[in-house]
Amino acid sequence: MIFGLGRCIYNLKKDAPLAKLLHFWISHSIKPAALSCLNGVFVPNTMDYRAWQWPLVFLTLWSLAQAKRPFKVELHNFTCSIFDPTIGKELTCILHRKRDAPTVSVLFSLYETQNEFSIGFQMDLLKKDNTKMNIANNKLDGCKFLGSIYGNNIYRKFFKRIQSVSNLPKNCPIRGQLYAIRNYTMLADELPPNLPALTYQLRLKIIKADHVVADVLVVGKIIH
Repeated sequence: MIFGLGRCIYNLKKDAPLAKLLHFWISHSIKPAALSCLNGVFVPNTMDYRAWQWPLVFLTLWSLAQAKRPFKVELHNFTCSIFDPTIGKELTCILHRKRDAPTVSVLFSLYETQNEFSIGFQMDLLKKDNTKMNIANNKLDGCKFLGSIYGNNIYRKFFKRIQSVSNLPKNCPIRGQLYAIRNYTMLADELPPNLPALTYQLRLKIIKADHVVADVLVVGKIIH
């Protein structure tokens, strides 16, 4: 057990919060009990049960979060449209692979530097009878969104990977040039573990001065 715990801590040395929690657990529960044994008498009360209950709960939840997801992700549609040619000359969405870790690429170019824009975010669930149930419909300040996503615990892991395969800006102004996301792979393990089987439609609208200048449509499935 001790060797196993030591290896666990060694493997988690890059995960500072979890490593600290394990060290706290050892110093406040296992260590006093072990010292009492070395002195020749084991004293049960030397192990503070309150100290080890919560780390065990935390480790259980953490291991579940790291487990392989019981579902697959599929993309059925990934299309882009540009409605205002004065903004840019290209907006191309490419679906390289639909199943088994779907992979996409996006190319878009801007003629001029953009100091502000908005994002319309709409998400619908598609029922078996092809009717839609809207679950999200929001309009966001695009510049504030860019400035916050990399520090947000929910979005950070997605956008860090996107950043690794792209030259997307992190804030405004957005310079007039060609931008690309190349071969971005959607991983099921980055999604919440308890997602039900469903078909969804995600639509992103790029808005400039209250006019929709571009549109991105994603239709996908969660399959158990």
